[in-house]
Amino acid sequence: MLIFLTVFKGLRSGPLSPISFLYMIKKLLKFTAIISAFALTFHSPDLVAQDLVSFFPKDVWQARAQSFLLNQSTALFMEPGPLQYESSNPQFKVSSNYSSLSAKLSLSSIISNGGGPTQVQIDTQDLKLTAENFDFTAIVTRDLGFGLAKIRINVNCASVQIESLRPISVQAAIGFSKDSMTFANFSFGLTPEALKVNFNGCNEVGGFDQLLKAELVQTIKNGFFTNAVQDILNQKARLWLIERMDEAINSTLKKYNVSNDVHANIDQDGDLWIISNQTSGNQLSQVDLDDIKKLQKPVMVLSKATIEKEVGLAINQKLSMVQISSDTVAGLRKISCSRFYQFFLWPSLMSLDKCFPLQFVNRASSVKLIDVEKLNFEIKIDSWAQNGKGTNPNRDLAFFQTQFQTEILTGRSRLLNFGAKSYQAFVDWARSSSRISTRFMKSSIETVLTETINESRKSVDLQKILGSTTVREFKANHIIVDLK
Repeated sequence: MLIFLTVFKGLRSGPLSPISFLYMIKKLLKFTAIISAFALTFHSPDLVAQDLVSFFPKDVWQARAQSFLLNQSTALFMEPGPLQYESSNPQFKVSSNYSSLSAKLSLSSIISNGGGPTQVQIDTQDLKLTAENFDFTAIVTRDLGFGLAKIRINVNCASVQIESLRPISVQAAIGFSKDSMTFANFSFGLTPEALKVNFNGCNEVGGFDQLLKAELVQTIKNGFFTNAVQDILNQKARLWLIERMDEAINSTLKKYNVSNDVHANIDQDGDLWIISNQTSGNQLSQVDLDDIKKLQKPVMVLSKATIEKEVGLAINQKLSMVQISSDTVAGLRKISCSRFYQFFLWPSLMSLDKCFPLQFVNRASSVKLIDVEKLNFEIKIDSWAQNGKGTNPNRDLAFFQTQFQTEILTGRSRLLNFGAKSYQAFVDWARSSSRISTRFMKSSIETVLTETINESRKSVDLQKILGSTTVREFKANHIIVDLK
């Protein structure tokens, strides 16, 4: 059973944009450079299978996280507010109604121990705590010459400053189990010798001698500071790691214009899964996920239907931006303006005004992946020829369909079939023949459609993204990509 965790908050959901498939692939390949368990929150012990999944063994994704995060640092300043500490032996009570803490945190080590806990170390430098209106109450025993006496002493200082003389390490262990991720409490590598204490503006009190000051200093170091500040610093270190990871994730999403929602999942072995919310009907089963995990190497698995859909969206977006008309294509200008061409090649056009605005509306109606290893597609494009000034029944003139074979990796496309059919309503209105020269019309629009398809491949150029990685079939309806 996999442990389901969501790392992305507030991402825009909804259908993929026509070019988001490129960004999805880029993100799935490069996203793990900034993934870390610190940014994950548990929601459910189940992983809902989708049709776009990437798998990264623990040692792989944590090594990438380590290379990204090491030596990242931040300067922090916070105001913890009132602080208080009591000790029974000796009897001390220390309090402050205002405090401030400053330090510099830097991530110095991330060590993945295979299936064991991941060790994290943060170095804390320039640590300084200022406690204002510092009140110290103690009951001390003193030899008055004629016997021992307990004396109550109350000292108030304008401020007390505690600072570290050398870096302090903060360590944590992250483990993964069947039902949860264990985020052990941070251990605070602090020794009293690493701290210096300064008193400012203290009132003069009898009995507050150097010996008592020395005892107070030890109480501050061993009790007040370690108990009050340690918890604050540990919490801040944890929050900093979470914030740093979120910042890195959001930066990457922005860089690649990712608009769809994804989830990161860590299973009981600490292996990482990245899963898209997009579905095509060919979702991966639990058996499929188990087979992916057995490979124990970075892979991406996505359904053929997802690729076909996104290639089609990319082509249609490009088609919507390309004008195919008598204003832009020489062959269409000839058939629009020349009665000679019309008579021999498309007779019904002779009933329209000479040089009427002939325009085409185009849409990719079918995209089929026919060769997985070469990523070759068979694409059908439907085109509607229209009179730009016409109204029914003479606006819609004819329907054309072209069939291409396209190699996404190389950018080569070739026309397989071309068909044309006049609209009967226009033929009846024109009182002419329904004949159309498919050879002439093919030569007029083939080049534009081919160029449009090849241009659209830039939005789904897997060769540029995958490099020399291997693409092959996975089960009946999916492909699998070996990731570097």
